[in-house]
Amino acid sequence: MKKSLFVLAIFYTGLLFAQERVLFSIDDEKYSAEEFEAVYLKNRDIGKNIDPKTPSEYLDLYINFKLKVKEARDLGMDTLPRFVREFKNYRNQLAKPYLEDRTVDSLLIAEAYSRMQQEVHASHIMIDLAPGALPEDTIAAYKKIMKIRKQIVDGEITFAASARINSTDVGSGENGGDLGYFSVFDMVYPFETAAYTTPVGEISMPVRSQFGYHLVKVLDKRPNSGTVQVKHIFLISNEKTGAEQAKTAENRIQEIYERLQAGEDFDQLARQFSDDKNTADKGGLLKPFGINAMMREFEENSFALQNTGDYSKPFKTSIGWHIVMLVEKQGLPPFEDVKGSIEQQISRDSRSAKSRIVFINNLKKEYNFTENAKALTQVENVVDESLFKGEWDVAKAAKLKKTLFTLDGNTYSQQDFVTYIDNAQKRGIKGTNPKEEVFKIYSRYINQRIMEYEDSKLEEKYPAFKMLVGEYRDGILLFDLTQEKVWNAASKDSAGLYAFWESNKTDYMWPDRVQANIFSCESEKIAKKVAKYLKGGSSVSEIEKSLNKDSELVVVADSGKYAKGDKLAIDQANWVKGDINTSTVDGRVVVTQIVNVLPSAPKELSEARGLVISDYQKKLEAEWIAALKEKYSVAINEEVFRSVEAELE
Repeated sequence: MKKSLFVLAIFYTGLLFAQERVLFSIDDEKYSAEEFEAVYLKNRDIGKNIDPKTPSEYLDLYINFKLKVKEARDLGMDTLPRFVREFKNYRNQLAKPYLEDRTVDSLLIAEAYSRMQQEVHASHIMIDLAPGALPEDTIAAYKKIMKIRKQIVDGEITFAASARINSTDVGSGENGGDLGYFSVFDMVYPFETAAYTTPVGEISMPVRSQFGYHLVKVLDKRPNSGTVQVKHIFLISNEKTGAEQAKTAENRIQEIYERLQAGEDFDQLARQFSDDKNTADKGGLLKPFGINAMMREFEENSFALQNTGDYSKPFKTSIGWHIVMLVEKQGLPPFEDVKGSIEQQISRDSRSAKSRIVFINNLKKEYNFTENAKALTQVENVVDESLFKGEWDVAKAAKLKKTLFTLDGNTYSQQDFVTYIDNAQKRGIKGTNPKEEVFKIYSRYINQRIMEYEDSKLEEKYPAFKMLVGEYRDGILLFDLTQEKVWNAASKDSAGLYAFWESNKTDYMWPDRVQANIFSCESEKIAKKVAKYLKGGSSVSEIEKSLNKDSELVVVADSGKYAKGDKLAIDQANWVKGDINTSTVDGRVVVTQIVNVLPSAPKELSEARGLVISDYQKKLEAEWIAALKEKYSVAINEEVFRSVEAELE
């Protein structure tokens, strides 16, 4: 289909706030200057230090983006079940901040930070109970845990002994219920509240959580430990490690510890020997962490260090051997520094239910919620015990057609609620009193309908939300279509990919390299022995076996293909086949054997596949954009764009 890209000059009235200005159109679809400005400003801030774009450059990209989205919609991709599901999930996530009360959250944030000042050491006894337990089961569990508490308080049995006998939390029960020290968010909210409000040495009254009833005995409270930053040297030794390798790791860590005691540098030993490749080149430096963030043994050894530069003895965890050195200890950060992270944790925590209750009550006022109590009673009167078997007959409520409640002028009838009850009983309802259960279901029904209604109004109430949802919708469409047209096409089109590589081989070159063996030696004397062995034709494994009889650290060998900058020893060597060079790196004497010199050459497709696919995708995308510009007519309002440029300067 013939396409013409042209510029329209349209008289603009300048009524900026009276109506949206049309910046460009694609066929008969119009796109506003306001939308473009908002997206440009957001992305300009994100990309200003990476790839800054002028408004004109960004307009080209934005039009290309909208062309792809229009193509996706024209193909009906926004009606596919997979897209509908994915978009719904994204929108639900975006809507969450708009469906909660921020005032209550502020109080919860302040409470959490206040509790952060302390860490609590507590034990507990749990009697498990399902969240939807029958009333008689709930009463039985409560009576049982009250009896346990009385026995402890009366001195008939210690808390620890009772935990071992009675607690259904078997893990902590074996330790007398001891949970160690914990802080805010480490436990479920009701348990946390009991721990922080119960004085040291006392036992709480029963506390109900989603797991059951708990008795909490507070053993100690201490100031917040803050965070600790350490360096570590790590040698792998886990359940998959063979006996010989495990013994080697243990011997190596002891040798490293002895070298530390003899005055050798921790950072240098970490670079030379640590198996944690993510930190070894940084001298073993880890990010700061607080309690309950690491394995207990690692955490205890780290927090036990008192002074900067102190280091631990070797200790074992389930993953291997460690030595840790203290870098820094920090106390609890100021409120403003942790406010954001606390807010995120609250949103994922059960305490967020408080916010929901307040939010719903405010919506009831905003939308003039009114209810008919008599209409609810009529429904309650026709529901019997068959509800708990899932056998209640909705025909018993056939005559009930009154309004149950109204919300923003919308009516919800008894029959609407009856249908909801029927669906609930099909999913299973436990209880003994039908009226009580109907009231519980009614409360859930009201809350659900109010939240659904508010959700339906979000785009109308919040323009920023409407724009964000639109961005996500277009983004998902673009992803799906680009995957089909570009990404998958590049991966599956073997012939096209090979032809592209053949035509552009010189873009994918290996630099000059060497194939080499590198030996890190503990002394110059050992290095001379290594060189002698190499000249005699010994293999890498033969040299290691011969020289590492008394220690695994005498010689550490590595082999491979290297370019300039890959290894310092390689950079310092003479790149001549057969040469044996000696240098010093990180306090070790390094012997380098140049096995072969590999001149610059094109990479095979298998060696450069990732880069080739990326470049081939760019080619396919450029061709796709060109085709879209032939298919659709794009008209830019030049006068509006000039005003946009002026506003964005």
